[in-house]
Amino acid sequence: MSADIHFTDTHFNGIAHKFDENIYGSLKGKLRHRVLTQLIQHRLPKERTLRILDMGGGTGMMAKVCADLGHHVDLVDAAEDVLKLAVQKMGAHPNVTVTQSTLADFPKNKQYDLVMCHAMLEWLHEPFAAIAILKQFIKPSGLLSLSVFNKDAALFSNMSYGNFDYVQKGMKVKNQVRLNPKNPISPKALLSSLESNGFVIEQKTGIRCFSDYVKRTIDNEEFDTLFQLEMEYASQEPYLWLGRYFHVFATLQ
Repeated sequence: MSADIHFTDTHFNGIAHKFDENIYGSLKGKLRHRVLTQLIQHRLPKERTLRILDMGGGTGMMAKVCADLGHHVDLVDAAEDVLKLAVQKMGAHPNVTVTQSTLADFPKNKQYDLVMCHAMLEWLHEPFAAIAILKQFIKPSGLLSLSVFNKDAALFSNMSYGNFDYVQKGMKVKNQVRLNPKNPISPKALLSSLESNGFVIEQKTGIRCFSDYVKRTIDNEEFDTLFQLEMEYASQEPYLWLGRYFHVFATLQ
C-alpha cells in the first residue's frame, strides 16, 4: 500500500467555486447529485443514527443530506478552499465535523457505519490502493458507498462523438482540462478490486446511463422526466455499465 496517495497537485485549491459550479451547477451535476441522494437515502435507517465518513466530500452536498436526517458526518477533503466553501454553504451544522486531510493521512483510529467516497478515486495516483485504506474505516457490519468516473463510458462517448484521435491516444492530451478526471476507472476493474479486498457487492448502479448521450439539448423543464428514466434503468443490464459514473454499495465479508 502506497503512502503517497493524493489528489491532483492543487487539490482543487484556487478553483473551489469553479469546481462547485461544474459539479453541482449544471444539469448533469444536479442529476448526478439527485441520483446519488436517492440511492443513499434509501439505505439510511430511520430508526437509528449512523456515524458516517464522507471522504473526499468536497463542498459537503452529500454530507448535508445525511446530517439533515440526523446522522453524524465527518466531512473530509484534501482541499482547504473547497472545505471553506462547504462551511459557507452549510453553516455551523451541528451534525457535521469538517476536517482537511488526504485519505492516506486521515487517522485510522475511527470506524463508521457508512463510508461514502464519491468521485474521488479517479483523482488519485493509485486508486485501487485507496480501497484497502477505506476498508479500515468501516465497521464489520458497515457499508461502503463508492462511485467512480466510468472509463468505459468515457471511451464509448468519445468514440460515438467521433473523437477518434483522442481515443487512439488513450484519452490523454498535453493540456488536459483540470476538472476532467485523469484516471477514470473501469467498473469491472473496480468490482474486482473490491472483491479482492473482501467486499461483497450488494448493488451496482449506473449514474447518467443515457442522458450524456442525448443528441439534443435537454431543457430544465425535462429534468424530472430525465431523473425518473435514469432511476428506472440505473440498475438494469446493460445500461448500468454505460453510466458516466458507476456506483457500488458493498459490505465486508
